Amino acid sequence: MKKSTEVPSTAERIQNREKPALLFHGTITPNLQEFEPRKRYTPQGADVPPRIYATGNPAFAAAHSFPWSSDEGVELYVKNGKVLLLVPERLKARLNQEVTIYSFDSNNFNFTKEETFGETYHTEEKAKSQGMQSFNSVTEAVEYFGGVVEIISDKQ
Repeated sequence: MKKSTEVPSTAERIQNREKPALLFHGTITPNLQEFEPRKRYTPQGADVPPRIYATGNPAFAAAHSFPWSSDEGVELYVKNGKVLLLVPERLKARLNQEVTIYSFDSNNFNFTKEETFGETYHTEEKAKSQGMQSFNSVTEAVEYFGGVVEIISDKQ
């Protein structure tokens, strides 16, 4: 049995977290009204069914709004709810894409246990957007929601 002074593990904190009323999804595709679950690349090659992913942190959604991979040197961190997106110099042009952040009622979304940051929820059902906000670039969207984008030198 745990003593009351012990700090709960990350998994316990995530499990006991209240689900936000609104969740956010970022994409380069504008003017969507309804989303359908899609099969996506998943880290570590996890085999998961088609899903719609969303997060309670709109800066995190903005950081995922454009195509990138950690294999390319892009790094994403979340500390105390603040998003830090590190993009290698050779990929910085990708940040210039217009992006849209959509919001969803969280009722049909479940916590995604496979995601290591504890920021992601998903649904395997169609979902209608409750609203959307468009931005001229990924950087503008991430920074608007309190995150930081840094350009880093290319790894040799």
